[in-house]
Amino acid sequence: MGAQRAALRAGTGKEPGDPARAATAIITAVEAAEPPHRLLLGGLAQFLALDKLDQLRTEFTAGETLSRRADFPDGK
Repeated sequence: MGAQRAALRAGTGKEPGDPARAATAIITAVEAAEPPHRLLLGGLAQFLALDKLDQLRTEFTAGETLSRRADFPDGK
C-alpha cells in the first residue's frame, strides 16, 4: 500500500484532464438539443472506452455461432 500511496501522490496535480474544460463540456452536452446518453471526458477515457468496445466486439464475434444456437430453428 505504501508504494501505491506514493504513486498516487506523485501523480496528483499532473492529471491530463482540466476540470474547468470538463465542466464546460458537461454544460454544453446538457444544453444540447440532443444530449448524448453517455459523455466521455478526456482523451484517456475515450481511448479506454473504445479499446473496451473492441475487446467486446472480438469476444462477441468469437461466440456468435454458439449464441445464435439459443434461438428457435427458423426464427420461430
